[in-house]
Amino acid sequence: MAIHKGYSYRKRNEHAYEIIVHHAGKPYYTTYHPPKDKKLSQSKLEQEIRSCALAYLDNLKQGYNPTKWKFSDYADYVLKNMLSTGASKTTISTYYTLLDRINGYIGNAYLTDITPQLLNYTYQSLAKETKKNTTAIAKENLEELRKSKNLTFKQLQEMTTLSKNTVSIACKGKNNVALDTAPKIATALDVKIDDIFTINNSEEKLSQRTIAAHAALIVLILDNAEKELLVKYNAHSKSRTPKRGSKEADFFDTDEIIQILEFSKSESLKWQLMIHLLIITGGRRGEIAGLKWKFIDLEEQVIKIDTALLYTGEDGTFENSTKTESGKRLISLPKKTIELLKEYRRWYLELKMINGDRWHDTGYLFIQDNGKPMNPTSITSYCRKFGQKYGIEHCHPHKFRHSMLLP
Repeated sequence: MAIHKGYSYRKRNEHAYEIIVHHAGKPYYTTYHPPKDKKLSQSKLEQEIRSCALAYLDNLKQGYNPTKWKFSDYADYVLKNMLSTGASKTTISTYYTLLDRINGYIGNAYLTDITPQLLNYTYQSLAKETKKNTTAIAKENLEELRKSKNLTFKQLQEMTTLSKNTVSIACKGKNNVALDTAPKIATALDVKIDDIFTINNSEEKLSQRTIAAHAALIVLILDNAEKELLVKYNAHSKSRTPKRGSKEADFFDTDEIIQILEFSKSESLKWQLMIHLLIITGGRRGEIAGLKWKFIDLEEQVIKIDTALLYTGEDGTFENSTKTESGKRLISLPKKTIELLKEYRRWYLELKMINGDRWHDTGYLFIQDNGKPMNPTSITSYCRKFGQKYGIEHCHPHKFRHSMLLP
């Protein structure tokens, strides 16, 4: 080991020297890699190692202490810390989904080795990448098979644990369903999947908005690394930032709202009420799914937004607080919505009586046929199908939020 004033070093191999510097009474370690394309004289090597040691010591004095964090490990550390300090499970679940693709490009790179050029390459590669979309659609014999076995949609629902709406859509064969729906129905009917379903495979490029979402997560991770003095700067700030692309219309105008309310009269009572509450309250999807009877005062004609139902693949459906404390609010309801609520209440109590011991008394306003809370993602699915059915463009729950009509 060669010892000098303020630092020492030792040779690891032909391509690396370990440098030890002392700061505030503690040893710190870094590595110097001599150039591979030319051989340095001993004096030049000593000079390069000294420059590296002094630069590292200067960084330590400024509070910057790069450690050998790989991007994937550090990202996992950041997301777990966010979850423990109050970030929603759904947000973190979405981040991990994005992270799977990001790690394929920079997951093994050390934070200190992430450059604007590396990020530019990552974004360019994402723009070329495609994602597979595999769905299933029922053949004509599926509905015939269900009838031949004397099974109602409700009975098939209980056998598959799918929602009644999903079973109905799958059997009628008018729309594609998720791939994991097909084996459940095939098993319940005791047939092979290929006998009753056609599997459709398609590929499409990632949208600009999807690429921008990946970039936003990289920014979040590297910003955190910069704050913790693990990198000198966020490399993304000097890269070519992906554009988000055009944003679809995010609100309905008055004429569209009136038209939607008219169309909703042809829907079941449950979904008619759902649409009313999306429009009147401006509630988020999870807040509407999380409504409970105890938060509704039919006499005072008010409803309280207090909790939200969320869903992740890992945790399933679970209750959480509203996105922000200010999200908790009392909202006055118009006469038409109160009338719908009273009519829905009568239907609800009849359903409870019919179920008997099967009923799960959860107290939620919107439920499955046995009283269990509904999956909030089904609201998005329904809005999309509602839009397709009546020719309404970009029909999704959040669009109602920006189109709310106050009573």
